[in-house]
Amino acid sequence: MAGPFDAFVILAEMRTGSNALEARLNDFEGLESYGEVFNRGFIGGPGKGPLFGITLAERDRDPHAMLGAMRAGTKGLPGFRLFSDHDPRVLETCLA
Repeated sequence: MAGPFDAFVILAEMRTGSNALEARLNDFEGLESYGEVFNRGFIGGPGKGPLFGITLAERDRDPHAMLGAMRAGTKGLPGFRLFSDHDPRVLETCLA
């Protein structure tokens, strides 16, 4: 998707309605949110496997590779939910 942004992030915490917000955003053509991609215990959601061919261990070694894979592998604008206990290296990149 051409435009001023190459991804989006939903900054949230548990029990704040972020699941509902993410579901509504996914209803819009051109937006695709992948859940808690940078949760320390899983990728996307409990029980989900690798995302864009990147495993949990690979993501932990290089979270920026996951961001790049999301951007390259999504038709439209990719996004994810980020909580305060998720990988802080990703927050720094998003805020920059």
